[in-house]
Amino acid sequence: MFRCIIVMRGIKLSKFGSHIKKNKVILVILSTYEKIFSQLVSIGLLFCLFIFIFAIMGMNVFAKTWVLPYTIDVMPETVNDFSTFQGCWMVLSQCATLQKWDYYLQQLGRSKPNCVSDQSLKDIQANGIRGCATIFAYPYFIIFIIVVPLVTMNLFVAVVIQGYEMSFRENEAELLPKHIDELIDKWSEYDPKATGFLSP
Repeated sequence: MFRCIIVMRGIKLSKFGSHIKKNKVILVILSTYEKIFSQLVSIGLLFCLFIFIFAIMGMNVFAKTWVLPYTIDVMPETVNDFSTFQGCWMVLSQCATLQKWDYYLQQLGRSKPNCVSDQSLKDIQANGIRGCATIFAYPYFIIFIIVVPLVTMNLFVAVVIQGYEMSFRENEAELLPKHIDELIDKWSEYDPKATGFLSP
C-alpha cells in the first residue's frame, strides 16, 4: 500500500514537471530566480555589512543612553538598546523595515528628566542605564534610513526587475541559448576537428 502511494506521488510530480515546462510564466519566474540568486546573496551580505557598521557606531555613541519602553505593557529589561551588540543588531534590523525608527530617534535624541550626563560603571550596575541623549542621534538615523532601507531595498527591487526582464526576453525569443548549445553539440558530431566545414 505504501509503495502504491509513493508511485502515485511520483506520477503526480512528473505531470507537474511537464506542466511547468509547458507554462511560460512559471519558466520565466524560475529562470529569474536562477539568474538573480547570486546577486541577491550579494545584496544580503551588503545589507548585513551596513547593519554591522551602524551597530558598531551605535554601541560607541549610544551605549549609555537611556531608552524607555514604548508602551506600559513592555518590561524595561526587555527593551532593546545600544548597550550590547545583539541589542544594536535587533534595533537596527527593526529600523531597517522602517518600524519604530522615529521612536528610537526620539529616545536617543531627547534627554529624559533625571538622566545622568556621564554615568559611571558602578551607577550602571546599581541603577541600570540612565544616560542622557545626544544630538548625534539625528544624523545617525537619517543616514541609516537613507542608506539601508531606501538604497538597499531599491537595489533589491531593481535586481529582481532586471532579472525578470532578461528571462522574459529569452523565453520570448525564437532562438534560445539552449538551441545554440544543441547546434554546437550536433555540429561537433559532424565536424569533430572544428574546421568550420562539413565534409561531403
